Amino acid sequence: MKALLIEKPGVASVVEKEIPVPGEDQTLVKVLACGICGTDYKIFFGGTNANYPVVPGHEIVGAVERSGAFEKGQMVVIDPNRSCGKCDYCRRGMPQFCEKLQATGVTEPGGFAEYVLVENSQVYPVRNVP
Repeated sequence: MKALLIEKPGVASVVEKEIPVPGEDQTLVKVLACGICGTDYKIFFGGTNANYPVVPGHEIVGAVERSGAFEKGQMVVIDPNRSCGKCDYCRRGMPQFCEKLQATGVTEPGGFAEYVLVENSQVYPVRNVP
Protein backbone atom coordinates (compact mmCIF):
# COMPACT_ATOMS: atom_id res chain seq x y z
CA MET A 1 0.00 0.00 0.00
CA LYS A 2 1.07 3.60 -0.46
CA ALA A 3 1.55 5.75 2.63
CA LEU A 4 2.93 9.18 3.46
CA LEU A 5 5.81 8.64 5.85
CA ILE A 6 7.31 11.48 7.87
CA GLU A 7 10.78 10.13 8.60
CA LYS A 8 11.75 13.04 10.84
CA PRO A 9 10.66 16.66 11.14
CA GLY A 10 10.72 18.25 7.70
CA VAL A 11 11.35 15.01 5.77
CA ALA A 12 8.41 13.18 4.16
CA SER A 13 7.92 10.83 1.23
CA VAL A 14 5.34 8.48 -0.24
CA VAL A 15 6.45 4.91 0.40
CA GLU A 16 5.25 1.37 -0.21
CA LYS A 17 4.34 -0.49 2.98
CA GLU A 18 2.88 -3.90 3.68
CA ILE A 19 -0.86 -3.98 4.30
CA PRO A 20 -1.20 -4.70 8.03
CA VAL A 21 -2.85 -7.92 9.18
CA PRO A 22 -5.40 -7.43 11.98
CA GLY A 23 -5.13 -9.36 15.21
CA GLU A 24 -8.09 -10.70 17.17
CA ASP A 25 -9.18 -7.32 18.61
CA GLN A 26 -8.23 -5.19 15.61
CA THR A 27 -9.86 -3.92 12.42
CA LEU A 28 -8.21 -3.16 9.10
CA VAL A 29 -9.87 -0.11 7.54
CA LYS A 30 -9.59 0.97 3.90
CA VAL A 31 -9.12 4.73 4.19
CA LEU A 32 -11.63 6.68 2.10
CA ALA A 33 -10.81 10.13 3.46
CA CYS A 34 -8.53 11.64 6.07
CA GLY A 35 -8.60 15.26 7.14
CA ILE A 36 -5.53 17.43 7.54
CA CYS A 37 -5.27 19.63 10.62
CA GLY A 38 -2.84 21.57 12.75
CA THR A 39 -1.58 18.43 14.46
CA ASP A 40 -0.38 17.04 11.12
CA TYR A 41 1.35 20.37 10.42
CA LYS A 42 3.08 20.20 13.80
CA ILE A 43 4.13 16.58 13.22
CA PHE A 44 5.75 17.56 9.92
CA PHE A 45 7.61 20.48 11.47
CA GLY A 46 8.51 18.71 14.74
CA GLY A 47 6.16 20.38 17.19
CA THR A 48 4.67 17.24 18.78
CA ASN A 49 5.64 14.07 20.60
CA ALA A 50 5.17 11.95 17.46
CA ASN A 51 6.98 8.62 17.22
CA TYR A 52 9.13 9.14 14.11
CA PRO A 53 9.07 7.74 11.53
CA VAL A 54 5.27 8.07 11.48
CA VAL A 55 2.39 7.89 9.04
CA PRO A 56 0.27 10.88 10.14
CA GLY A 57 -3.48 11.40 9.84
CA HIS A 58 -5.98 11.01 12.66
CA GLU A 59 -9.27 12.27 11.17
CA ILE A 60 -10.20 9.05 9.38
CA VAL A 61 -13.30 7.73 7.64
CA GLY A 62 -13.22 4.45 5.78
CA ALA A 63 -14.70 1.05 5.08
CA VAL A 64 -13.98 -2.13 7.03
CA GLU A 65 -11.64 -4.38 5.06
CA ARG A 66 -10.95 -7.15 7.61
CA SER A 67 -12.34 -7.59 11.10
CA GLY A 68 -13.81 -10.17 13.41
CA ALA A 69 -16.10 -7.54 14.94
CA PHE A 70 -17.43 -5.57 11.97
CA GLU A 71 -18.89 -6.46 8.58
CA LYS A 72 -16.68 -6.00 5.52
CA GLY A 73 -17.63 -2.82 3.68
CA GLN A 74 -19.23 -1.18 6.74
CA MET A 75 -18.58 2.57 6.71
CA VAL A 76 -16.75 3.65 9.87
CA VAL A 77 -15.08 6.59 11.57
CA ILE A 78 -12.06 6.16 13.80
CA ASP A 79 -11.49 7.57 17.27
CA PRO A 80 -7.75 8.23 17.10
CA ASN A 81 -7.19 8.12 20.86
CA ARG A 82 -6.61 4.89 22.76
CA SER A 83 -6.25 5.10 26.52
CA CYS A 84 -4.97 2.39 28.85
CA GLY A 85 -8.11 2.22 30.99
CA LYS A 86 -5.98 1.50 34.08
CA CYS A 87 -4.15 4.67 35.16
CA ASP A 88 -5.58 7.09 37.71
CA TYR A 89 -6.92 9.44 35.02
CA CYS A 90 -8.68 6.63 33.15
CA ARG A 91 -10.20 5.26 36.35
CA ARG A 92 -11.51 8.77 37.14
CA GLY A 93 -13.23 9.02 33.75
CA MET A 94 -10.66 11.33 32.15
CA PRO A 95 -9.09 9.13 29.44
CA GLN A 96 -7.93 12.20 27.47
CA PHE A 97 -5.27 12.64 30.18
CA CYS A 98 -4.19 8.97 30.16
CA GLU A 99 -0.58 8.50 31.19
CA LYS A 100 -0.11 5.98 28.35
CA LEU A 101 -2.31 7.59 25.70
CA GLN A 102 -1.70 6.31 22.17
CA ALA A 103 -2.90 8.27 19.15
CA THR A 104 -3.43 6.98 15.63
CA GLY A 105 -1.41 9.21 13.30
CA VAL A 106 0.84 10.50 16.08
CA THR A 107 2.25 7.61 18.11
CA GLU A 108 0.91 4.87 15.80
CA PRO A 109 0.49 4.70 11.98
CA GLY A 110 -2.37 6.88 10.77
CA GLY A 111 -4.72 7.56 7.91
CA PHE A 112 -2.40 9.10 5.31
CA ALA A 113 -2.23 5.61 3.82
CA GLU A 114 -4.47 3.32 1.83
CA TYR A 115 -5.19 1.22 4.94
CA VAL A 116 -5.00 1.75 8.68
CA LEU A 117 -5.01 -0.84 11.47
CA VAL A 118 -6.82 0.12 14.68
CA GLU A 119 -8.21 -1.52 17.79
CA ASN A 120 -11.89 -2.51 17.58
CA SER A 121 -12.62 -0.10 20.44
CA GLN A 122 -11.62 2.80 18.16
CA VAL A 123 -14.09 1.89 15.38
CA TYR A 124 -17.53 3.50 15.15
CA PRO A 125 -19.95 2.33 12.43
CA VAL A 126 -21.70 5.04 10.44
CA ARG A 127 -25.15 4.16 9.13
CA ASN A 128 -27.05 5.47 6.10
CA VAL A 129 -24.15 7.19 4.41
CA PRO A 130 -24.36 7.10 0.60
